[in-house]
This record gives sequence, C-alpha cells and structure tokens, in this order.
Amino acid sequence: NGVLKYAGGGRGWMKVNKQYTNYSAVIIWKFTNQDPTNDAGVFLKAKPGDNGNPFPASPQLNMGAQQDFGSIGGTMGSRARFDLIKANDWNTYQITVRNGMATLAINGTVAWER
Repeated sequence: NGVLKYAGGGRGWMKVNKQYTNYSAVIIWKFTNQDPTNDAGVFLKAKPGDNGNPFPASPQLNMGAQQDFGSIGGTMGSRARFDLIKANDWNTYQITVRNGMATLAINGTVAWER
C-alpha cells in the first residue's frame, strides 16, 4: 500500500539516481523499534559513488533511535527536537534545501533553519 519497510540487515540504503542542488522532500515515517543500536536518517548531500556510506561528508538528518530526532549529525548548532516527535506514531519531515541552506519542519512546525 505504498509503504516501504526496512526489515533489518545491511545498511538499508535507498537513493535517487539524479543529484539535486535545490529540493524539497516530504518523508512520512514511523520508528517503532527504539533499540538504541538502531540508526535511521536522511543524508542531505549524498553523492554518486557513496554506496550507502556518505557519512561524514554528507550530514545526516537523524530519525532515531535515541533522542536525537531532528538533529543533524556532524554539524554544529543543530539540536534534537524530540518535543516535536509523536512516539510510536507517524511523523512528517519536510526538508527544504535551497542555495545551500536547509530548513526542517517536523509535523508542520519549523524545527530549525541553517
């Protein structure tokens, strides 16, 4: 029904074939397994050839499992926005990148602009 589910194992890497400089993406997600060893997120600047491991060259917008929701790993000044996350429910990230600046809205509320 249009839902992608990661069942574990490997890196769970999903990407598009084209590079974008300015874009907006809406990601509707639910993180049900709060095991602190799990990791999920969206790489904001992955490049062809990264093959599922663009960190640390590409900042990762965190989606759990600890209380780092909404922060960007590897950057200064971003902070977790667990206060905007609906635990064990569907959440919406709207990511907009324009001219090198990024904005994140979590569930309709702007979490940060950088």
